[in-house]
Amino acid sequence: MKVFSVATDRVAFLSSLEDSARRFDYDLHVLGRDQKWQGFLWRWTLVLDAVEALDPDEVVSVVDGYDVVLAGPAELLEKLYHSAVPAGDALVFGQEHRQEHSSAIFWLVTEIFHQYHAVAPDQPIINAGVCVGTAQLVKELCHTMLAAGRDLPKPDDQKLLNQLVARGAVRVRLHEALHAHCDRRVIGPLKQIVTNMPTPPDGPLTFSDGAVYVAGSRAAGPVTRPITRALVVHGIFSSNLVPVCEKIGVAPPLDEDLGKRTISQPDIRMMRNVVRALTALSVVVWVMSVLVELHKLR
Repeated sequence: MKVFSVATDRVAFLSSLEDSARRFDYDLHVLGRDQKWQGFLWRWTLVLDAVEALDPDEVVSVVDGYDVVLAGPAELLEKLYHSAVPAGDALVFGQEHRQEHSSAIFWLVTEIFHQYHAVAPDQPIINAGVCVGTAQLVKELCHTMLAAGRDLPKPDDQKLLNQLVARGAVRVRLHEALHAHCDRRVIGPLKQIVTNMPTPPDGPLTFSDGAVYVAGSRAAGPVTRPITRALVVHGIFSSNLVPVCEKIGVAPPLDEDLGKRTISQPDIRMMRNVVRALTALSVVVWVMSVLVELHKLR
């Protein structure tokens, strides 16, 4: 099964993505190596060029390059697609956040994420970092994304995808096997203040014999569907995937590669840096006030 990713440099978990592709028998194509990053639309242009000549019915995957690891055999991912979309008329994505995977306060915070992605509160946020579908549908997605984002000043493919799905321009199915991993406790977003790559707890993931499983969605009442094997794990919010790599037998990146990791969206990165600066300033002000009070006591 062919997997396409765009990565201009050896950053973060790219080497782990490559190792996981070898381990689980994927044909990984890394596009854009040693080129200057030219934006998310450029990314989809490279993907379009790569899939243009493929058999329209061939099932392929498109994943982010710096924060994704393949966690199960290619054969299972292809079977999953045919099972989830028997007619082959939709793309399969993962969902960004699920209520049953979140603390109560974090779930309230996800309203901010809905507003950021322009998604209605009652609709799921689609994770654009992992996509599975036929080459024909991927080509159509590329054309649709490029047409919709061409006139935008700073197009973000995740925002764009969610808006297109909301308008019915792109047909999708969501599946838990494409898991978006991060710390969904209230402390999770706060970790970004002190580190570029926060380590989330395992939950809702469990591990057994080199495989990773994700807790199922809750149905009506207390019943929960059986856990699902995660076939792709995407570390959103620049989450640390080293524990996942180690537990599924995939080589973690070198420290120098991890040191280059940061949030990809410029606006979120800027907001994080502003919060860091304000936090540091608050600490300095507090320390100075304590020192002044101690001086008065002398």
